Amino acid sequence: MSRRWHTTAIVLIVVFAALFRLVHLGDASFTHTEAWRANWTYSGGLDQARRFPPLQFVLCRTIQNVAGRREMPLRVPYALAGVGCVIAVY
Repeated sequence: MSRRWHTTAIVLIVVFAALFRLVHLGDASFTHTEAWRANWTYSGGLDQARRFPPLQFVLCRTIQNVAGRREMPLRVPYALAGVGCVIAVY
């Protein structure tokens, strides 16, 4: 019984963490930092890549090429990383 309760608790915590992060993800417009990151990764080449961690630059650039420069697609990887942190901490 204890193991089942433990598994249920983990699933509920992860579901709530995902809901809190993903529900209104694309509602608000970009903050100053997000707009700066989106513009630099969209317009820049390798010289702009030096201003960001390499994985972040490649991730943002790939998302912009596939889904465009909208708010929600650019925020999804960071929201999923937040859910992954909840899993890792638990």
